[in-house]
Amino acid sequence: MKIELIPYQKSWQGEFAFLKKRLEHLLAPLEPEIEHIGSTSVPGLCAKPIIDIMAGLREEAELDDAARLLEETEFFYMSVYNEQTPFRRFFIGAKNDAEPGEVIHKNRSCHLHIVPVKSDWWRDHLLFKDYLKRNDAARDTYARVKKELSMQEWPHGNDYANAKTEVIRNLLMEAKKSP
Repeated sequence: MKIELIPYQKSWQGEFAFLKKRLEHLLAPLEPEIEHIGSTSVPGLCAKPIIDIMAGLREEAELDDAARLLEETEFFYMSVYNEQTPFRRFFIGAKNDAEPGEVIHKNRSCHLHIVPVKSDWWRDHLLFKDYLKRNDAARDTYARVKKELSMQEWPHGNDYANAKTEVIRNLLMEAKKSP
């Protein structure tokens, strides 16, 4: 599969705001903190046109409660990733009334990661986003790597994501050293 990257779109902020309101309603009993993360949250950065959202919960014990609250909604629970990242629940948001088996990239509105707010996952994702927003060189480095990788053919979208790991890790290390 080819990865479709497009230039930054101002409309992504509005799409996030709409999805945030929906998630605040659906997850209201858990009082989540909801953040826009990933490339669509960084002005000037190219991205796949899929909004990345992180919902933070007070306790890891609430993760399965969140999954239950999102049952039978447009957010499809991908429990297959629980073993790999047991402290996270991952969902694919569908648009166009797509069925679970049909949520290919063009039918996705978002990727939703639900994690505890006290986790490294939460802190690192916010730090990475904020670093790219304030550091043009870091943002440009990340964009260049993403564009180079998007030219390749990938068996699965996760393979593309894994190929970005080294540059993300390096930029995150820089961000942790940055004032």
